[in-house]
Amino acid sequence: MTYLLYNLEANNGKGEDSAKRALPYLFGKELKQVDLTRLDCKAFLQTLTPADEVVLVGGDGTLNCFVNAVYPTPLPCPFFLFRGGTGNDFLRDVTNADKSRPLVCINDYLQKLPTVTVGTQTRYFLNGIGYGLDGKVCEIADRRKENGKKKNNFGLIAFKELVFQFKPYHARVTVDGKTREFDRVYMAPAMNGRYFGGGFKSAPEQDRLGDTLTLVVVHDANKAWTISHFPTMLKGTHVKYEDQITLLSGKEIRVEFDRPCALQIDGETILAVRGYTAKKE
Repeated sequence: MTYLLYNLEANNGKGEDSAKRALPYLFGKELKQVDLTRLDCKAFLQTLTPADEVVLVGGDGTLNCFVNAVYPTPLPCPFFLFRGGTGNDFLRDVTNADKSRPLVCINDYLQKLPTVTVGTQTRYFLNGIGYGLDGKVCEIADRRKENGKKKNNFGLIAFKELVFQFKPYHARVTVDGKTREFDRVYMAPAMNGRYFGGGFKSAPEQDRLGDTLTLVVVHDANKAWTISHFPTMLKGTHVKYEDQITLLSGKEIRVEFDRPCALQIDGETILAVRGYTAKKE
């Protein structure tokens, strides 16, 4: 049996349409469609056999929710992901941005997942923890959605925020027990994959199957420099500016800002956070 799991809220509320787009690739299979938002995921796993297969339709948020519902329970059969989100950074990473692969087997990538702790809450993540400008952009995008504006250009939101509102932070960063301080910090994401924000190649050398995370600190830059060099993150060429971009690799990363700001976990926003701890075993 092939199970097609879709998230009605994915892709700005177009999850059902995304599920329909997946159907031609499953032609001829014994198929059952299931609304993921109504599913007890752990109980569902117990009904599966090695002869079954599961197709998840959605993006980074859908996959994150599913993982946090079932991990670390082993997946009993092949699981595939069909592109159905807005950012799709997970798929961009594992396919090397090749959009010609409609179905991607994800079993190997749902192992050794890192955790992030914010306050007393700990959860798993797939791509990265955005803290600073990227978290603020997600906060603004969420607010726009609540006001009925379904489409969001994250790059444009970031540009406007940089020009008119954003003020950098002072950050205290601890990586595997070694602490450093940074001034005028615009963002400090801890990355398990290479991409965030719908295509920004934040950590070009990060290996999600490896044993460490990459912290990307954008710091000691004025507003004009940050605005003019922000597009370089799309291609990953920002890392050559070593005076403003510091990359730190480790198993445990703690970031603390001098005042609260929004944080995003695989695109899902948490407001007014002073710091986070990310770990990869």
